Amino acid sequence: MNNRKRNTFRTNEFAAVFGIKKDTLLYYDRIGLFSPSFRTSNGYRYYTDEQTEILSAILSLRSLNVPIQMIQEYFTGRSPENFINLIDMERIKADEEIRRLENIKRNISGTEALIRETLLSEKDKVFYLDMDESFIIESRYYDVIADDSTWNLLYKEFITEIDADTIMTMGSRLSAEDVSDGIFNRIKSVYTTSYRKSRSMLEKGLYAVIYVKGPYSRLDDGYRTLIDSIKENGYRLSSDAFEDYVISGRETDDPEEYITRIRIRVER
Repeated sequence: MNNRKRNTFRTNEFAAVFGIKKDTLLYYDRIGLFSPSFRTSNGYRYYTDEQTEILSAILSLRSLNVPIQMIQEYFTGRSPENFINLIDMERIKADEEIRRLENIKRNISGTEALIRETLLSEKDKVFYLDMDESFIIESRYYDVIADDSTWNLLYKEFITEIDADTIMTMGSRLSAEDVSDGIFNRIKSVYTTSYRKSRSMLEKGLYAVIYVKGPYSRLDDGYRTLIDSIKENGYRLSSDAFEDYVISGRETDDPEEYITRIRIRVER
């Protein structure tokens, strides 16, 4: 015969054993998830040793972000098989969250590296750089002359359509034909840089690159410098132009400190 004394706990005592708030136990009781072993005639709730495993399981599942409704469903028909199914679903969700966080970390690291590179680069001078393929997340194609107000509207429309869960560099795409014709304010698309594969890609190759410092009104001069250099060095444009707003109003309130990187792939 088992003569072990059965310990009983008031609500606040049982909550203290698990390091949780008394209100948590009251809430679980109210929704029918976990109730006291018995109540006295004056309404005091009492829990017992035998209930520790159940509450421990509930708290463990909640720590895995298992929804309360799923926990309630599980406790209506507990079995090893049902428990495996429950935690397997949470493993899949955890894997998805890990992938999401890895993407955020990759984007943060890439954005930081781009800003550092931009700050260290000589401004308003054309460079010819062999660049690996890179990716962007791109809007639908437009054909619109864009002043600051129009561009902001395009940006707001675009940003609501994508999964922008971290800070990335924004940019605009201009057609090669427009740039060759000296049209530097017609937007083909807006985009964000991406540090994982996406549908839109800048191909690997030789790029003419210029870092333009100052307000966006100076970009026309940057394009002219870039196009003149490309012609003088015997190259031709083989891609659209990509404007990356690396240092913008997000990083500084002084437009004189803005830095825009313009990239165009070139060939002989």
